[in-house]
Amino acid sequence: DYWANSFAEAVRGLEDHLRKQYGADFEDREFTIAVDGPVVSARYYFPPNFRSVTDPKRAEFVIRFSMDDTDRALHDQPVYEVKRMGALLSVVIDRRDALAEARIAKRPLAGATPQSPAASTY
Repeated sequence: DYWANSFAEAVRGLEDHLRKQYGADFEDREFTIAVDGPVVSARYYFPPNFRSVTDPKRAEFVIRFSMDDTDRALHDQPVYEVKRMGALLSVVIDRRDALAEARIAKRPLAGATPQSPAASTY
């Protein structure tokens, strides 16, 4: 899969997965996709509501090759795999939970007021 031909099927698999998940609302939503490999091999097949991003850590979904274990580089949920004759060619990873956790971790605790270092009391 040197030219990432499996990415076309991976994009279609992700689109089918999201259409089942969101139903009629699918086309009203935008999804961020990072491609680890030749981006054009996947982006050509993107529906209008798929937006390409370069940083996999900022993407809701990542499409990756399976060679050199790049499919295991992110420890998120696989939602679609492209296989031929038992060999894994590419995988689509769902990173939405990881993104949600990162956003929550950046928020201040409810009711907490930021204090300057000089304002601390003993």
